[in-house]
Amino acid sequence: MEYVKERLTDSSIQEFIERGVSLHVDDLRRIDAIQSSIEYDLSLQAELNESIDLSERRCEQFEREHIAEPVAVMEAKKAYRKEIEQWYSQSFFMDRATKKPSGYPGDFKTIEAVYDGICLSDGIGEYLDHNFFSAALAKAIVNRKDWMANWLLSRLGGRTGDLRMLNVASGSCREWFEVMQKKPRLEGVELTCLDQDGDSLSYSKERMESFSSGLKITPVKDNVLKIALAKKERNIEKYGQFDVVYSIGLYDYLPDNVLSRLISSQNALLKDNGRSIFAFKDRERYNPTRYDWTCDWKFVPRNPQGIEKLLREAGADTSAMDVSREPSGVIIFYETKKF
Repeated sequence: MEYVKERLTDSSIQEFIERGVSLHVDDLRRIDAIQSSIEYDLSLQAELNESIDLSERRCEQFEREHIAEPVAVMEAKKAYRKEIEQWYSQSFFMDRATKKPSGYPGDFKTIEAVYDGICLSDGIGEYLDHNFFSAALAKAIVNRKDWMANWLLSRLGGRTGDLRMLNVASGSCREWFEVMQKKPRLEGVELTCLDQDGDSLSYSKERMESFSSGLKITPVKDNVLKIALAKKERNIEKYGQFDVVYSIGLYDYLPDNVLSRLISSQNALLKDNGRSIFAFKDRERYNPTRYDWTCDWKFVPRNPQGIEKLLREAGADTSAMDVSREPSGVIIFYETKKF
């Protein structure tokens, strides 16, 4: 029976490739041939966008039809990526997310490029980059950075004393660059940037220090999993306590059991009147299929009910927290007091 099931699975994947993916590949080949002899063309971009959307729906259909066969879905994704690699590898974003040079997708160089909204590719890669920028999630990521920058400006403007802030999985700290451009008073403010990527810490520290703003910057190379699993007393002894602890690009990558412990550890790092900011993607407002199937970029899907349940079980008073969204509605921000 296992042999028969394996053959049926192989057959279904082959059928998916022949009837579904091959149509997208034909479009990619045709568009690639046309674009090589003309300047960037909006009508050609629209054709590519339509082909990608249709391909995405076929991937979703296959996943629904094989929901009880995770191995088949995994193999279909690998086969899909192999079929499109010739063209998608020409896109800076698709290629970097697939190859994961930092060990994970969405590293600081990728996200910085999303913030800048500049195509870094030639040929059909330019069209694929434009498609990447136009996705709801890419726009939401830019909005997320803007929301956080505005929140920080508000907090900095209303302060009456010194402030210690901790940015967990800090990445490029782009929100702080934009804060500094507004030239708020930053003397007496200490920002600890915690990330496992030493390159991102060097990049953000060097760029922020170029502003000569008075902000005290402390880069810390550490793994958030160690913080989540360590005793709270150990974390406090190592880092001290903060007025604000936040992260805007981390939580969607962590499973519930790890995230629950991190939320509790993050809360313990707050002073008595401290605040935490949690940013989550709302699975009901964006489609993860494109990222998952094309470049193995996965998020833990959560809706507001699941997020609030997680926060509540970690000890947060969800009835007293502030909840808001960035303009697209894809990303939700939860602001909690120390609990």
